[in-house]
Amino acid sequence: MAYEARIEAALGVLERCRAPTIAAIAGACMGGGLMIAACCDIRIGARGAKLGMPIARTLGNCLSLRNYARLQL
Repeated sequence: MAYEARIEAALGVLERCRAPTIAAIAGACMGGGLMIAACCDIRIGARGAKLGMPIARTLGNCLSLRNYARLQL
């Protein structure tokens, strides 16, 4: 729970950034990297970019409701 709170605080800072934020995605964008990209104002993906959230498969965990909302790109 403490880990999730720290990650949520960091992502919240990125979401509240007053300057426009851009995620340039080339190759694999997985897990925390995908959550960072989801918080950006603009996401640009190269041809062949792959997005994924393997947390459920690797850790047996699930995303927070807030992170699911962020993924509604």
